Amino acid sequence: MEWWNDWFDDRYLRFAVGLTNERTEREVVGIDELLALPSGSRILDVACGHGRHAIPLANHGYNVTGIDVLPWAIGQARHASAGTKSVDFRVQDMRTLDEHEVYDGAIFINTTLGAFEDPSDDLTVLHNIRNALRMGGPLILDCRHRDSIVRQCPPKPDFWEINGAIVRETWTFDPVTAIREGQISWLEDNQLFSKPPTRSRYYTIPQLRDLVVEGGFAVEGLYGGFSREEISLDAHLIMLLRKVEAV
Repeated sequence: MEWWNDWFDDRYLRFAVGLTNERTEREVVGIDELLALPSGSRILDVACGHGRHAIPLANHGYNVTGIDVLPWAIGQARHASAGTKSVDFRVQDMRTLDEHEVYDGAIFINTTLGAFEDPSDDLTVLHNIRNALRMGGPLILDCRHRDSIVRQCPPKPDFWEINGAIVRETWTFDPVTAIREGQISWLEDNQLFSKPPTRSRYYTIPQLRDLVVEGGFAVEGLYGGFSREEISLDAHLIMLLRKVEAV
């Protein structure tokens, strides 16, 4: 079983301390500006999770479809979007997405590229998103690159406290395979809990550029944030891509 099936649940939201409303609002404003599409445009949110971006984008006037492989996440998104117009969520594995020229734009935030056991799945996903977009449609891809992961991978376990629980995170990085493995556990009410280990492969920025070009996209911009900040070793990489004719 793939690790994310048991990793993302209510406890993930509880410990995701960085996912504040203020951060989401800033990101949605940046996404809106990067998409530069008119109100009413159809947007695909790939790996939408609990709808953190899809719902406010719908409130900005877009018609948003969010897909995620996890029924738990889609259930959370549907509950959170009750009463919100122009947003739809469905359980869908991005590796089997089969739609053609349906969407005006797409977002793939905190991308899972590299999380698949088979590296060829990364290219499959990009091809599927490209097929779902109309010609010239933008894709905003938000990901971690290898250099930022190496810089931020702590040499010792990291401990922190939240909501009465003491949390322990451990990360290892293999420089040969570029795979990072992580483990999270926590002590709560004198009981020890843990999640299954995570395992993801990370690409350098040149490798990511080559991958998206092979996937059928042109690279229009590389940024260190949704407000077009400069690329750094301490931030996610934001790639502004556009569907182009197949070569």
